[in-house]
Amino acid sequence: LRLYLRSFWKCSIFSISVDFFNNSESNFYRWYVNLICNLNCPILVMALTFANYALQPVFGDCGAPDFVMRVLASSVIVILTAINCYKVRWSTRIQDYSTIAKIGALIVISLVGLVYLLLG
Repeated sequence: LRLYLRSFWKCSIFSISVDFFNNSESNFYRWYVNLICNLNCPILVMALTFANYALQPVFGDCGAPDFVMRVLASSVIVILTAINCYKVRWSTRIQDYSTIAKIGALIVISLVGLVYLLLG
């Protein structure tokens, strides 16, 4: 338990906040970069991945233009942020439905793979 708490303290946001309040400039920059990268980059990657997959049927094998993909990804981020600001309950429902859709897609992919495996 002691080792767990020590490793949790070193790797958690608490250590970043404690370092931030030490008034060291390097700690502030580390905190700022961590905040920007850890919060925004995963959202950007997910939005760009969604835009890539959503535009693939439209543009086919030649691939979507980079500008169109970025516009769709940024509009998705803006729309979801606006929905979350307006009502958190709506945002929760969107997350629930997308989770159900992902699980359904995984089940369908697994069943189709199992059928192809059994048929040879």
